[in-house]
Amino acid sequence: MIGDNGWPDPARPGVPLNPEREGHHWCCVYPNLPFPIVWRHDGIGFRWDNGYSPEQAAQHWRYVGLCLTPAEVAARSAAAAEAMREACAAWCAGKEQTSRSFGSHADAYEIAARNIRALPLPAPGALDRAREEARREGMEAAARYLDAVTRSTPRWGDPAEHAAAIRARMEEGA
Repeated sequence: MIGDNGWPDPARPGVPLNPEREGHHWCCVYPNLPFPIVWRHDGIGFRWDNGYSPEQAAQHWRYVGLCLTPAEVAARSAAAAEAMREACAAWCAGKEQTSRSFGSHADAYEIAARNIRALPLPAPGALDRAREEARREGMEAAARYLDAVTRSTPRWGDPAEHAAAIRARMEEGA
């Protein structure tokens, strides 16, 4: 369940998804201004990279979600393609059972279900390349945003470190 401000656990606002893992997350101050920020362990406990505690984050931010790695994007894409293929085949199989009762088009639905299940899943090619390009553009936009924040908002700690981390993560995925 997701809380009013997007935090994954309404009982723990200000705490991101998978709080036991350090990593980049997207949060929003304004409805259309997401920004990436790191959740990390500071030696005492977990907190946001700018020094905010979960309580402070819950008061000021809306949680958008994880910054996914290329491997996570690929795994989600493959799972979605498999689920879609199976849903289409199941629909045809259901129609085939209904049609057998009435004696019409049953063979066509059976053939369609078999053919859908035999379709190859999309290669990690075209669709994944398009998703990766969109992800890269988003990460570059985040790095530009953090570069701008570095010049205009020194109270964030070291946003240049955020930008460098985002660029390093982009290079890992390339």
